[in-house]
Amino acid sequence: GDDDAPAPSLGPPLAPGDVLVVGAKSSNPDDFVLVFLTNRSKVDIEITDDGWEASGTLRGSEGTARLRLDDVRPGDTATLADCEVGANFALSASGDQLLVIDRGTFITAFQTGGPWSDATSSTTSALPPGLIDGETALHLDGTADAYGYVGTREGSAEELRALLTDSSNWEEVDALDASPFDVEGSSSGAAARASTR
Repeated sequence: GDDDAPAPSLGPPLAPGDVLVVGAKSSNPDDFVLVFLTNRSKVDIEITDDGWEASGTLRGSEGTARLRLDDVRPGDTATLADCEVGANFALSASGDQLLVIDRGTFITAFQTGGPWSDATSSTTSALPPGLIDGETALHLDGTADAYGYVGTREGSAEELRALLTDSSNWEEVDALDASPFDVEGSSSGAAARASTR
C-alpha cells in the first residue's frame, strides 16, 4: 500500500558549520540549543554525546538524539525537546560533548571540560574529522551546569559562525536561550517571517 511510499528526499547533506550549538545544559533536565545557518526542506540529523576516538570511531557507549524537521530556515533553533531521544543520552556536568552528524558527515562539535584530545572516557573526545575548532566546532575549558552563547543573534551566516565558535562569546548561564537568530542575506530568516505575521 501507500505505507511503503518512500519518504520525501532529504536533499544534500548539511555542510560543516551549517548547524552550530548555541547552548548546552548538563544538570537535569539536560538540554541543548542548535541554530541552523542555512535552509533545508527536510532535515534528519543525529546529535550524540558520544566521544570521537582519535582512531576514527565513536566510543559507542553513550546516547543519541534524532532531530527530524521540515522546512528549516536560517536562524531557526531546535532543542532536545524537538528530538527523539535514545537511551543513555545524558550530558555530564564534569565535561561532555555534543556531536552533530548528517548521514555520516560531522556538522559541528561542542565540548566542555577541556580541549579536544581522545575519547578515553565519557567526558572526552577527539575533534571529529572535517571540523575546525574555532570555525565549525568549539571547546570550552570549564565544567558548568549550563553554558550559553551570549553574543549578538543578528548577522550574516559567516559572521554568526565566527561568533558562535569563539569561546569569548560564551558564559555560564542559568537558562538556555532558544530564541531565533536573524540571519542577514536570507529573506526566509526568522525576522522576515515575524514581520509578516
